Amino acid sequence: MDSHLDPAEQLQQLDTMISQNVDGIIIFVANQQISKTVAEKCAEAGIPFVGESNRLIDDQGNLVGPCVELDGYGMGKICAEWLVQYMKDNGITAPYENVGFMNLDEPDVSNIVDRANGAEDTFFQLLPDFPREQYFRVQQGKEGGAAAGFNVASATISANPKIKTWLVILRLTTRAAVPHVHLNRQGWTAPPV
Repeated sequence: MDSHLDPAEQLQQLDTMISQNVDGIIIFVANQQISKTVAEKCAEAGIPFVGESNRLIDDQGNLVGPCVELDGYGMGKICAEWLVQYMKDNGITAPYENVGFMNLDEPDVSNIVDRANGAEDTFFQLLPDFPREQYFRVQQGKEGGAAAGFNVASATISANPKIKTWLVILRLTTRAAVPHVHLNRQGWTAPPV
């Protein structure tokens, strides 16, 4: 079932699955704020569940159910290592004039926060002389899906006209084309994803 990242729709779908007496549920919670409700509904129905990619946590950040997730921090580290190598391979070197690094973050998704943290930490470990004022950690909400990614990337780019080369680490590869489309519309070349 696809809730289109709408928590209310996802809870309706959960109720439907529970009413069908399914044997178990694997769920990517659209918003971690519904984790406790998901856990309570499944427990009440006696249906085992496991979260996928997004931790099932309560308001204090405590786990309320099992979850299988990727190593977000490690993924961010790998992205930053690739990005720094891309810079070296393409002659993007200090003093990094007119170069900006945009790291799209999504505060409602713990795995994405971990990924953004891994990318940021690794990038600055590998390039400690990169100007901090040319680093942009941009928070993207789920509202609007790919459109939200485009809007925050576009706003950041528009607000920084002196930056001509943008290096971007995104939330998901499915959204990778969004800021790249904007970069290409401006006549800039973006690396393949």
